[in-house]
Amino acid sequence: MADILENGVLRIAKETGTILPEAYRGRADIRAVEFPCGVRRIGERAFEACANLAGASLPATLKSVGKGAFAACPVLREISLPEGVGELEPNAFFSCWKLEKIALPASLKKIGDKAFADCVSLRAAVLPDGMEEAGTGAFYGCTGLARLTLPASLKKIGDSAFAYGKFAEIVIPDGMEKIGESAFVFCKNLAKVSLPAAWKSPEKQTMLDDAGIPAYARVYREE
Repeated sequence: MADILENGVLRIAKETGTILPEAYRGRADIRAVEFPCGVRRIGERAFEACANLAGASLPATLKSVGKGAFAACPVLREISLPEGVGELEPNAFFSCWKLEKIALPASLKKIGDKAFADCVSLRAAVLPDGMEEAGTGAFYGCTGLARLTLPASLKKIGDSAFAYGKFAEIVIPDGMEKIGESAFVFCKNLAKVSLPAAWKSPEKQTMLDDAGIPAYARVYREE
């Protein structure tokens, strides 16, 4: 059975298990995508630069989203990743300017480099419990990001991961091991950063300095 495109809605063939790399890249005639159950992977740059793609209903069977799979889709507004997706590969939703809402599953362990970078309309990012790493530039340039929730499980934040965010307050979990350089640089509204008590050490202070977290915003929790 072949794909069907009707009134801008692309219905992927039922027997499809993997969306091939660049399969629909640059298609201006696609406004929405319906995936059949059975699709487990969306390949690299599969829907990149689909200028009119506003919505994608992702299947419950999905396990992985490839590099740049939905990058530069300028009118994509909302995305909900199903339970079972363990990693978002780099640039997965890079430069989706109109993306306002994301729902991330509990199965997600890592958000890859620049996965949501330059999503300037994104208002909130609630990283799920169980997630361990936010890659380099994961949310870089998300200038509308007013709410950021970091889970207790998070261990690593990459360089420039949340640079230019709009949020005023964050909580760094006790189990955090590494915050990369410039991770929070140019977050001009950042007024309060709750930190583990042990982070008063010179080594941790240097890491906070390098991450762009101002000294006046640092508040230490009791042991």
